[in-house]
Amino acid sequence: MYNILLATIVFTTTTLSEFIFHWVNNSPNLVPITKYIVSFLFFLLFSFIKNPKIKFFSLNMVLIFSFFQMCHIEFYGMPVYPNAIWLMFTQFGEAIGTLREDIAVLFYPTIIIIPAVAINIFTQKKFSTKFKSIPALHYLFIFYFIFNPLRTYMTGNTWGRQPSTQESLGMNVYLSLSYFLGRILPRKLLADSSGHNSIDLQFNPTPPFDGHIIFIMGESLSSNHLSLYGYGKKTTPFLDTLKTHSNFIYFQGISSGVSTDISVAMMMNSTFGHYAANDIRSGHACLFKLAKKSNRTTRYFSTQSQQQLRYISNSICPKYIDEYKSLENIQPNLVDENEADDLKLVELIDHIDLDEEGLTVIHQRGSHSPYNKRYPKEFEQFKPTGDYQGDRIIHYDNTVVYFDHFMQKLITKIKSQNHPVIIIYASDHGEGLGEEGVWGHAALKRPSIEIPIMGYFYKAEKERELFKKLPHNPTHLNLSLFISNLLGQKANIHYNTVRDDFIIYGNDLDGFAGFLETQF
Repeated sequence: MYNILLATIVFTTTTLSEFIFHWVNNSPNLVPITKYIVSFLFFLLFSFIKNPKIKFFSLNMVLIFSFFQMCHIEFYGMPVYPNAIWLMFTQFGEAIGTLREDIAVLFYPTIIIIPAVAINIFTQKKFSTKFKSIPALHYLFIFYFIFNPLRTYMTGNTWGRQPSTQESLGMNVYLSLSYFLGRILPRKLLADSSGHNSIDLQFNPTPPFDGHIIFIMGESLSSNHLSLYGYGKKTTPFLDTLKTHSNFIYFQGISSGVSTDISVAMMMNSTFGHYAANDIRSGHACLFKLAKKSNRTTRYFSTQSQQQLRYISNSICPKYIDEYKSLENIQPNLVDENEADDLKLVELIDHIDLDEEGLTVIHQRGSHSPYNKRYPKEFEQFKPTGDYQGDRIIHYDNTVVYFDHFMQKLITKIKSQNHPVIIIYASDHGEGLGEEGVWGHAALKRPSIEIPIMGYFYKAEKERELFKKLPHNPTHLNLSLFISNLLGQKANIHYNTVRDDFIIYGNDLDGFAGFLETQF
């Protein structure tokens, strides 16, 4: 009975502290109920540890780690990434000096965590003679603590490489620590890391765009399958009509990565390649943060599910998002998340005051596989023939037709506004449909990195002319720096700069999954 009492109190203080922090920061708590059930069972198990010091640490580890997580989020607006742990050791003096000047970031974490730990200590001491114990159980906790770092080191397991929205605050620190110990630290010690310093972006205020910015992040859309870019099938009939329209401009762009969680994080933080881990961790160039600096309203709407966004949401500085909606908020009764309807994102625009100076980021499910579920039947412009590989291309082309319809709906909608509106579109990465033997987007080859970038400028002639000055093949970096300009934050690197060091990453933020060098 007393073991159950202790486990219940520890579980309650740990869980409640995280709920309070999310409430204070007006951030969503997306941890599934099953995680809480497992946490309680672990607390119950560790309540039987006999050694009082190990027992205390095992029961309060998540709380202690939560404190550091809360402080990091308060200061940076983002959770702890594995790379940040390395920087904590290598730049300890600088970190302490910074913290000394911003000691206020400790306020909420302290008043949330200290009482919780105090209650746990009191309970453990009060009933110390009444708990049942199991000899040598502390070895199980020690094994539990070191298992993930060892597994990462031995197998290359990537659990913990990026904080997940479906883990608690404290567990995310433990997982980041595991990845740091098992993957980053050995590479650093062996001088076999591709890590570099920050891209060193600095921003100065500049006259912002006096209107609303809608930034669409597409999913798996290859420019090679848009008739707008010369594809043989008529997949983008509406966009084709805009080719000669003065308000519409499009480019053959280049992605910064070949997986969504990597490319979106880089695009939203104006970084790339070897610089990315440090820049994303700091969040100093995050578009939402820059938007708030210019007093803009910020929104993030996505037809990707919480599960699909678990490694993405934390990297886009959610602290600075005024309104956040994922698939569960937009289509709560949808059974199959692959059938998410991107047109629902256009419907949300009806509830936005486009006359205000705001930044609305729309994140599509787009043309991601399975392709046959990514468009309604009435948009089946190309009919399947029964050939497996051929039908994959046909279904994909139909997703492009639906994307074209999406753009038509959105552009038609904003043309009824009184104030200027800019629509900017970029896919997160490309998609291989057999070109160069590539299917999907995991391969570091051209089909995975070639993306459409386009903009529609309604009552924004000056900004349209600036957009035209993007390089012939703009990268995600060029585009995000351009958006920073629109937000009223001008970087010390011009948005039309062609960098000869631009590289494209695989599916690992620290470069362990390879990278592709580029030449322009």
